[in-house]
Amino acid sequence: VTLDGQMMYDNTFFVKREDAIKEAIENAEAGVKLTLRYISEKEAELLRFQEMLNKERQNLAYLKLMQKNEENLKDLEKINK
Repeated sequence: VTLDGQMMYDNTFFVKREDAIKEAIENAEAGVKLTLRYISEKEAELLRFQEMLNKERQNLAYLKLMQKNEENLKDLEKINK
């Protein structure tokens, strides 16, 4: 409410209180919708990063296995000499 008694919401004047409340509800609903869309986008992004992490873990496990096999081969070569 302004000093002269008029209803005001978001820099907009309203003759009736109900109109101000209706406008506020519409803005809040839009905020909820926007935030839900933002969350959905971030969840999809998180899934992509989790997939990337899983690939990197698989690559690391493969490389460590290769390293272990190389060490085993060297040990076998020493034994067979």
